[in-house]
Amino acid sequence: DEIRSFVYVKDVARAITAACTVDLQQQSSNTFRTYNIGGNKAMSRVDLGICVAKLRGFDREKVIRSVVRETIIMPYLSPLDITMNSQAITRDLGVAFTNISDALRVSLQMVS
Repeated sequence: DEIRSFVYVKDVARAITAACTVDLQQQSSNTFRTYNIGGNKAMSRVDLGICVAKLRGFDREKVIRSVVRETIIMPYLSPLDITMNSQAITRDLGVAFTNISDALRVSLQMVS
């Protein structure tokens, strides 16, 4: 399965706000930076589904079916691992990322 860095939408908003409000004069140079915004844990889409099933109390064997991506005909090419390393935005701007299990718990409570 494909590997991702799932990220909580509130963390994305905090990261964008931090990047937009940084005082460029306090930076070590006048160069601009590019930051990745991704969750703090790499996981597959199946792992994410298992986490949701567990939080919802579903039998994962009944609701999650893992498939090998190579068996799926896709109209585009995509790498198997699309994780993001967000260490730079954490280091430079102090943005911390929520554990995906905690983010899912809060999100699922809002839709219950």
